[in-house]
Amino acid sequence: MGLININGKWFRNSIELRSLGNIISSNIMKKNTILSLSSGIFFAVSLVHIVRFFSGGELSIFNYQLPQIASILAAVVTALLGWQLHSLKD
Repeated sequence: MGLININGKWFRNSIELRSLGNIISSNIMKKNTILSLSSGIFFAVSLVHIVRFFSGGELSIFNYQLPQIASILAAVVTALLGWQLHSLKD
């Protein structure tokens, strides 16, 4: 059997590797919690872009004024990313 190196720690067999998996899965934040939080952030950013579009707010990055249509594009992209993250939940 060969040795497996993960982040500088050597594992001899699959039992030791499974114990590493148990350590990783026992983290404070579980997969569904992280996915819910990140998808919520993406949906919130999408909502902010939609509000910017309808309110006529200005958005500038390094003295460059972004057009209003950029907010619609950003809203669609972030909403799709949020939906993809939400669909990964168990």
